Amino acid sequence: MNWNGFIPQYVEFFANGTRSHSNTGDGPEYEATFSVDQHFSPTLQKRANAISVVAYGLPPGSGTTPQASTPCLVDVAVIPLPNALRAYLTGANKSSEGLSLKLKFAFPQNKPAGAFTLPVLGTMGGEVSVAGQFSYHIRTRQWEMEIGSEFEGESSKYSAFKLQLGPMDDISAEIKGKGKGTASISHGIDFSGFEVGAALALSGKHKIADFTPFSLLGPVVHLVTDRVKWAKKKLKAVTVQIWFKPGLNGELEMEAYPDFGVTSFELTGTGAVEAEYESKKFRIYVGGEPRIKFGIPGEFFKELRVKAYAGIEVSLWVFDFETEYVFIEFPNDSASSMNAQAAPPAEEVGVLAATSNATAGWRPMVRPWRQVGEEKFMAAPPEAPPSETNEPGEASSGLDAFIRMGQSVSEENSAPEGGGVAAMMIPSDPETPVEATFPLLENVFPKSEPALAGRGNELMLLYVRDTGAASTVQFTEVAFSRFDGVMWSAPESISSDPRGQFDPQVAYDGDGNAMAVFARVKDAGFAGVEPEDMSAQMEIVWSRWDNATATWSTPEALTDNAFLDFKPQLSGPLADGDLLLTWNQNEANETDGTGAPGAVTNMRVMTRRWDRATQTWSAAEVLVTDLTGELSESLAAAGDKGVYAWTLDMDDEAEGYEAAEVFYRLYNATTGIWGAATRHTTDAVPDRNARVVLDAAGNVYAVWSRNDDLVMDVNFAGTPTVVRTGSTDMGFEDFAATIGPAGNLALIWQEMTEHGADAHYRVYDPASGTWGQDSFLSQDSDLERSFAPVWDAAGNLTLAYNNVQITKVTKNVVVEGGGVIEVEGVPQPGQVDLMLAKRALVRDLVAVPEGLTADGTTFLPGDALTLKARVKNSGNLAVSNVEVAFYDGDPDNGGTLIGAEIIPGWLEAAAETEVTLNWTVPQPEQARTIHLKIDPASLVSESDETNNTLALPINGVDLALEYQSGSVLRDGSARVVVKVRNLSAPESPVTTLRLKAADGGATLAETSVSQLAPGQSVDIPFDLIAGTHPEGDRAYLLVIDEEDFASDIDLENNESPFALNLWIDDDGDGIPRWWEQSHGMSDSNPANATLDADGDGFDALAEFLSGTDPNNNQSKLGVGQFNTSTSAETGISTSAISWAPVVGRLYRVERSFDLSAWQIVADDVEPTPPQNSVTDATTPPGGRVFYRVVVK
Repeated sequence: MNWNGFIPQYVEFFANGTRSHSNTGDGPEYEATFSVDQHFSPTLQKRANAISVVAYGLPPGSGTTPQASTPCLVDVAVIPLPNALRAYLTGANKSSEGLSLKLKFAFPQNKPAGAFTLPVLGTMGGEVSVAGQFSYHIRTRQWEMEIGSEFEGESSKYSAFKLQLGPMDDISAEIKGKGKGTASISHGIDFSGFEVGAALALSGKHKIADFTPFSLLGPVVHLVTDRVKWAKKKLKAVTVQIWFKPGLNGELEMEAYPDFGVTSFELTGTGAVEAEYESKKFRIYVGGEPRIKFGIPGEFFKELRVKAYAGIEVSLWVFDFETEYVFIEFPNDSASSMNAQAAPPAEEVGVLAATSNATAGWRPMVRPWRQVGEEKFMAAPPEAPPSETNEPGEASSGLDAFIRMGQSVSEENSAPEGGGVAAMMIPSDPETPVEATFPLLENVFPKSEPALAGRGNELMLLYVRDTGAASTVQFTEVAFSRFDGVMWSAPESISSDPRGQFDPQVAYDGDGNAMAVFARVKDAGFAGVEPEDMSAQMEIVWSRWDNATATWSTPEALTDNAFLDFKPQLSGPLADGDLLLTWNQNEANETDGTGAPGAVTNMRVMTRRWDRATQTWSAAEVLVTDLTGELSESLAAAGDKGVYAWTLDMDDEAEGYEAAEVFYRLYNATTGIWGAATRHTTDAVPDRNARVVLDAAGNVYAVWSRNDDLVMDVNFAGTPTVVRTGSTDMGFEDFAATIGPAGNLALIWQEMTEHGADAHYRVYDPASGTWGQDSFLSQDSDLERSFAPVWDAAGNLTLAYNNVQITKVTKNVVVEGGGVIEVEGVPQPGQVDLMLAKRALVRDLVAVPEGLTADGTTFLPGDALTLKARVKNSGNLAVSNVEVAFYDGDPDNGGTLIGAEIIPGWLEAAAETEVTLNWTVPQPEQARTIHLKIDPASLVSESDETNNTLALPINGVDLALEYQSGSVLRDGSARVVVKVRNLSAPESPVTTLRLKAADGGATLAETSVSQLAPGQSVDIPFDLIAGTHPEGDRAYLLVIDEEDFASDIDLENNESPFALNLWIDDDGDGIPRWWEQSHGMSDSNPANATLDADGDGFDALAEFLSGTDPNNNQSKLGVGQFNTSTSAETGISTSAISWAPVVGRLYRVERSFDLSAWQIVADDVEPTPPQNSVTDATTPPGGRVFYRVVVK
């Protein structure tokens, strides 16, 4: 306050004419704080809100009466929040200074949705919802709205479509949109032009749920299990995963004015429902392509057509038992019935069995692979060396890696005498591959069931192949291929024999000779067409590979009887080089033991020992007798020990496996005596599907399915630990287990994923006592099964397996009741290849990208930073006490160590953890880059050292703009003050600051900004010449360093929008000059405000406030339509009031029963040209009610 010689008395502050504060004292500064909510109202009218200040002082001399100064007026612009956002104010956040507002929203409140309950799969449905956030900065009047925001901690928010199919996780198609602007006093925050339209797509592949075969395949499974008794045992404890691959496309359009809303939406297309499983005895395929259509306006669920196929096949030797059906058929297009969410008509949905099921039974295989031709050997040596211009094919390149991996160990590390493998070698040479896969044979017999044995780098592979014989039941033989460390031999049969051969097993004895054991049909003339007929023909035979002569001996029978001998298992070598053999017998020729104790239908397990010194087999003896309800069996032999484990359902008639338990017998190789049969588990949960292996120290590792998990127990100690949870998938039924030279236990299995039925493996690390996470052996659409694993001399996991190519076909199913149903997109097995693979067990520490961060304030000297880094072990083996070092600068180029942290204990395979270090930025002020290095001393032998480092620049020039103030004079000149600050280091160069018109981007003024030290700021004024700013609102934009000479690290804060308003009202009649002059009035005559030139009953001031034309009597604020109706029953009067709105104005609708007291019906109603309408329901006393529309 400049008192100009007056004696200060007091200063009064007024808010909209009401005194709110009176301050005394000499000043010269006086202060008052006003509550915006209490003193002001949101409005788009100029000068509607103002603060006035009047000072009272005694005149110089002897004056005793205070004199008042001329009032000082300050306009206060309180802009109303758009109607679309008001409902979301409850959860809004504002800055601590109250200068910014941020709120989140989702609409529509009642989401368009539709859902259906489908047989088997469950619920199918979808809904539309759009989420976003809005922010507004009061000082600059800048607003920004983003549609499709991802909100931390609010996973339920999504934009724009969410699909549900069964109990699967919801999958979404997202929409993204962004808009920003600057609010003005006359128009406020204007969303009228904000619209978002975007294409939508649902893709990927998603798991629907796990189903038991009985719940998925229903009566068809019972048809199979009623005929094949042992099938029920295998199927009742497993689950099948169904996956859905949507292929939906469409569009969504939304608007934000006058309210948030979805104006149109359509999503249509097909999806793929699929599951594919193959084990040694079962094959299950599910598939179909449902067609779906959602949309608005109108009924949301517009179309649903779902047809899906399911088939199950049971196999035994060369016989198949196949059934199939269509389990959903829904051709109804009636949107109304769908949206009612009622069950569709019975004739349109159901489980429709194929007519062929009525006569389903065992039949010999059809052999479609013969139409393609004979199997093809893919590892044959090339006839000529490849030229430099020829790229190696898949097989040759994979084979080359396979060979190199096995040779990554020196000769002194090769296998010792008597068998076994050398200590594991982790490849440290980056040129040495860590994995290899290649097809050894293409188009093999689908039931080739490979068996693999290893000795050092030598491998012996056995498999079953189709001889091409005309017989429908005797066309298989056991063939072999040998790998000598460099080359695979061309496949040959062990013996040329017309009798069918199955189930090969192979192991090396202590002399390095391979032993083959397999099942063979006794009678070369057998031609029965039922498995029961072949059972009595099955015998166990053996043949020995002489490593010196490279020949197989003539196969000889180990059994010769009139009943079933099958399921051979061979293991070893023992310490003396001998081998152990077991097989199953059933005198009733049944493949599953059934009946009371002592019944001839029960199973028994036999055993024999191969003596490598005498090259003879011991006499057969019974290992386990009187077996009924057997679920699995497993044999292991090494050192001076052997172990045979089996699982048994103690209550074979029960629906579940609660009575399933694990049993075992141990073998003393020194004495040649088997220990007593021992029941290992005695709990009330299912214990089944066991595997056993022996390590070099003689420890027994038993892994089995316990309830829904895989568990492991060492030496049958009775303290099983969880290997893997949720392991009921059907692919686990044939899981393989093998233990490596360093005691690493590997499990391999088949499981459905988003890629298909892929091969997985998981490795146990005995050093840390931990299991790694699942790793993929393959990630493709093919199916992998029948895993035969061993280890090579370098400690690589080596295995043979079958790769089944999956193709999509159209199935035409003739169903019961007549008719053919066509189902498209059904996965079916195609060509089967025999694959070889190696996987190195490695340690691989990885600095996770985006995981290196620095939290601080200025990042200048003295600032306390928190450095964080994420470290992952991407290998198969755990790593202990990993060191993680942080450097100021590149450590290889003069960087200095900030500090190091140790990750305590074991970092398990596939595990990830965060390391934190506190650091204060030192002098001098300069640009800095933080470098991270894992294992800086290279103490950990890793497969890849290149992913151990990361770098993060923590500062650099960061110029930021802050709009400070702006004022406009009546001649259109203006003064703007902006603060420029360098938020970081180093010193900024000389840059240019520009002030532009926001509408066209034309530069109105510019000036140079001097160099700014880190943290330094400068206030820079702009003086715009007269005539720059017109009367009314105008938006501007401040831009610093548009050319980016400073290489700014954050360009987001290099712009600052703002707006100014010029109000001239010389005659003080409340109407700005520009409006009066544009409508033929004078700004020097306050009486103009009361003129009604067009005679419409509204004077000029009212026309200005309403936004109407004072010279057009049709342009006025008035009720256009007024309709009312009163209920005779309730007395409630419902009225609809309509009027013609004007953009840039807000309205309030009020009601009165006596034209004296008025009640607000609707407030801050935004304009929706050409007509606004408000409906009100009330019970008027006296039977009458009045309404009026008020402009704000």
